[in-house]
Amino acid sequence: MAGRKVIKAFRDRTSDGQRFHVGELYEGDQERLVELSALGFLEAVEEKPDSDDDKQQDKEPEKVPEVVIEAPPEQAPEGEKPKAKRGRQKKDGDDA
Repeated sequence: MAGRKVIKAFRDRTSDGQRFHVGELYEGDQERLVELSALGFLEAVEEKPDSDDDKQQDKEPEKVPEVVIEAPPEQAPEGEKPKAKRGRQKKDGDDA
């Protein structure tokens, strides 16, 4: 038997009026689970059948991409740095 989580409280007509509250697990046959899910009483999560590929993926650790950190560009020595010009720059034909 499969089961699904109850998302809306209800009284089940197939189990002698038993009440099921939000958060409980409802177990029943697949047909009844689909019916109650369609009515909005159970979560609508389809279960995936386990395959060998899924089991193999669970065993292998997840690969983390490598992080490459670039070094900052080299700075010129103090004597070779260009000096900043102060004031207004003159243009051709500018007399001021």
